[in-house]
This record gives sequence, C-alpha cells and structure tokens, in this order.
Amino acid sequence: MTVSPGVKSAKKTAMLACAPECGWTLAYSAPKSFLAKLNLVKQGTDLCGSAFNQVVVQHYFTDTPWQKTLQKFVDTYKIRRDAMLAALEKYFPPEATWTHPEGGFFVWVTLPDYVDTGSMLSVALDKGVTYTPGDGFFPNASAGQNCMRLAFCFESPENLDEAIRRYRRPARAVPCVYRGGSH
Repeated sequence: MTVSPGVKSAKKTAMLACAPECGWTLAYSAPKSFLAKLNLVKQGTDLCGSAFNQVVVQHYFTDTPWQKTLQKFVDTYKIRRDAMLAALEKYFPPEATWTHPEGGFFVWVTLPDYVDTGSMLSVALDKGVTYTPGDGFFPNASAGQNCMRLAFCFESPENLDEAIRRYRRPARAVPCVYRGGSH
C-alpha cells in the first residue's frame, strides 16, 4: 500500500458529546524536521496535553464500539438532512438557494437580497421555529442579512418538514422583513 505524503489534524470532542477536547495529528511520510517543528508548535500552544483527557479518549476508542455508534449518527443525520432539503425544495421560493452539506448539522440558506432574516426572527419565534440569522457569521455587519443557518440535527424528519413550512410564512406575511421598504 502506498500512502501519499500529507498531514491531517482533528479533534474528537463532537463524537464524545460534552467530553474534554483531545486533538490528534496523523502525518504520512512527513519529514522528521517537519514533525519536530509541529511538535514544538503544539508544545508552545498548550505546554502539555491533559493526561486525563487523553486517557478518557484512549479508553473510549479502545473499549467501545464507537464505529457502530458513529455510523448510527451518520445515518440519522443523513435522514434528517435529506428531510430538510426536501422541505426547502417544497416550501421555499425558487430564488432561495441553500447548501447541500456532506456533514455537520446545518444548512445555510440564502434568500433574495431584500430579505432581512434578523427582522424575520421574532415572527419565526412566534410561529414556534427558530434559526440563526446569517449576519452574525460575517465581520461586516451588513453582509449576510439575507442568510440563515438552519439546524437539522435535533428534530425528526416530520418536524423538520413542518418547521420549514413555518419558516416561509414570516417572509411572506410581514413587511418588516424587507430591507428598505416593502416588496
């Protein structure tokens, strides 16, 4: 088996819920000089990794069927993601666009420029749904005002369909969601 040179780093916190962070680095065919510098950077960042955190993570990955658990989560989130994407296709206007994530818990929706998702939020809450307005994800306060981040990780596919149906109502029913007047 031939392995391409490269370095990959990650942390395993998300898999372990509220567990302590414990990162890892896997270096394929990396020069020893690079690994020495990488180790020096790591040591300079936190001086020493928590031994307790490392033991907990090592125990989890050694003594539990974590791959089966992970696959259950992947399958569950894929069903929920697909339900949200289908509902967006069904209920949202054709000028709206959204991501089709391959992982994670969120779909990013971009609405027409004249929609202000920050103003829409209180109306959505009154309808029993919520989202994260997009402007909080940009350093420029005026950017992302027509965007929203929707979570699919918690609700059932049926609830996601109903939530997306409710999301579309505020944009159609309330003039305050439009920037600079009415449309």
